[in-house]
Amino acid sequence: MTPVVTQALIVDDPAASILLMLSVNENYGSPQPEQMWSWNGSSWTQIKVSLPPLLNGSSISYDAGHKQVVLYGGIDVSGTAYSDTWTWDGKSWQKRV
Repeated sequence: MTPVVTQALIVDDPAASILLMLSVNENYGSPQPEQMWSWNGSSWTQIKVSLPPLLNGSSISYDAGHKQVVLYGGIDVSGTAYSDTWTWDGKSWQKRV
């Protein structure tokens, strides 16, 4: 299955040899649930885990020193800015600060 998204954060996870995509979807005006997908070079696979809040303006990167993905901040629909930091270890998301 190929994901259909309108907004996405994409990061290379070299430890897992995949690309990760976090998305907030809108399908013909109807909001879809936040999703996480992996791309292994030939196909997409949905990763069904509990996700951190995916906000507008969030940043995502890979921390090679700790071999984990880092998600930072964003702004919710009411305009509130957040500075939360979350990490993905390949199995689950953890809130760090």
